[in-house]
Amino acid sequence: MSEHSHGRKHSKAYYKYRKTKHKIKKAFKNNKLLLPLIVLIIACVSLSVGYAVSHNRRYSKNEDTTAVASVTSVDTVSRLNVFFPHFSEPQVLSASCVQDYMSNFAVTPVFEFISKNKPSERLDVSQPVNIKYDIVNPSSDLTVNAARVIISEKKSLNPAQTYNFDAGSSSIDIYNLKIASQYYYKITVSFTDSSEVSSSGSFYTAMTPRILSLDGTVNVRDIGGWKTSDGKTIKQGMILRGAEIDGLIVPEYKLTEKGISQFRDYFNIKLDADLRHTNEVKTSASYAGEDIKHTVYGIKAYRLYITGNENDPMKKLFSSLANRNNYPIYMHCTYGIDRTGTACYILEALLGMPEEKLLREYELSTLCFTENNARAEDAKVTAFIENFNSIEGNNPRKKAENYLLSIGVTKDEIESIRNILIE
Repeated sequence: MSEHSHGRKHSKAYYKYRKTKHKIKKAFKNNKLLLPLIVLIIACVSLSVGYAVSHNRRYSKNEDTTAVASVTSVDTVSRLNVFFPHFSEPQVLSASCVQDYMSNFAVTPVFEFISKNKPSERLDVSQPVNIKYDIVNPSSDLTVNAARVIISEKKSLNPAQTYNFDAGSSSIDIYNLKIASQYYYKITVSFTDSSEVSSSGSFYTAMTPRILSLDGTVNVRDIGGWKTSDGKTIKQGMILRGAEIDGLIVPEYKLTEKGISQFRDYFNIKLDADLRHTNEVKTSASYAGEDIKHTVYGIKAYRLYITGNENDPMKKLFSSLANRNNYPIYMHCTYGIDRTGTACYILEALLGMPEEKLLREYELSTLCFTENNARAEDAKVTAFIENFNSIEGNNPRKKAENYLLSIGVTKDEIESIRNILIE
């Protein structure tokens, strides 16, 4: 037994380990392994630092919703840096008061909510997505000549909307985007020496009511974006609802030149669905242009809707909604509250919106910042809901269908409406 064994026998592996250890010591004495070891240590430290920096950048991007992105574009002579934006959170397109109202189902009716949360601002306007770029170390002899951003729902950026930054401004607000959607963008900044830098990115918009800004009128929103009871979605950009656009009843509710351009070119409205009566409307043409179809329906509001009469003007309205060539549609009365609200309640019920969302959307107009936005009491609303609920059917969708069939709307028309508006 060896004197080094201390009374123990060792395995062959142990003696192999001792032999290898002896060789490594000898190699270090001859400096054969010193340089490779130093290189290995440096590489490990570099990787560790690199991970920490990368981790910190990711953390910063997730936590800071206003910080500029880490991507930098530099001009051809390296005299300045241009930082472009990133979006780490979904962009909210409606006021916080509206979001609170739509999500707090314990608060009912809307009048109680308003009494406790009286808005100090207009709520019937689109909240913008702000896009900006920053220039670091600007040069006195090299300035921005122009800047633009194009935005699209397609990654290819085709088709796209183009927005030009105002001269001297590096920030722009984009209004009227769709809710719960992904958008792609490309910012291009050109300089006085004819050089350009650009950056592309994307952002999401949050799930809120799609409140819209249509210059010259009020209380405009999209009925789309809502989930149906069976998990489908009502299409956006198909039916907008709001107040009058010609100022015939309320002179202030008249589209401006910008509003007409939005109506025609941005929202691409094909049918001006006017729910007012013929004695309220003095012209057969749409105020937004003679080439836009204008139909006057003479609709009643609240419980007066549920008549069971085949001459009900609701039949004419829903026949129009069954015609794909009429879309996109702008549906309105005077204020976009009473007649428009009741018509949209029946339409959204037909499309399968859950009852709790129906009631919230029905009274959302009451939050709008207009002098005529609040009713003295909700007896009319309650009477309509009770009348609607008395219709045969085990859910709002079936009740709406049975009501429309009773006034002469056909099954094919009902199916057409659903095919057009649900995705």
